[in-house]
Amino acid sequence: MAKSNKVKRRDMLVMFIGFTTVGLASAFLPAESLLAFDRKTGYGIYQSSLKKHKSKKKALKEAKNLYTMFGGLFLLAGLGFGFNLLIEILANKLKEMDSISEK
Repeated sequence: MAKSNKVKRRDMLVMFIGFTTVGLASAFLPAESLLAFDRKTGYGIYQSSLKKHKSKKKALKEAKNLYTMFGGLFLLAGLGFGFNLLIEILANKLKEMDSISEK
C-alpha cells in the first residue's frame, strides 16, 4: 500500500530536520564534546593519533577533521531531503492550480 502524500512529506521533513541537525552539530561542536559520546570512530582516531604524535592538540584536530567531514555529509543529505520536499510541495501546488484552471 502506498503512503499518502502527507505521510511522505512528514517523513521527508523529519529526515531533513534530523540530518541537518546532526550535520550542524557534528561540524560545529568542539571535538571534546563529541568524543564524550563517541567510543568508536572519532575516539579510535583520537587514541591512535595520540599514540602516534604524543600531542593531545594534534589528536583532537584529527578527530575534529573526521567529525567535520561527517557533519558535512549529513548536512548534504539533509539538504537533499529538504530540496526533495520543496520540489514535492511545488509539484503538488502546480497540480492543484492546473486542476482548478481546468474547471
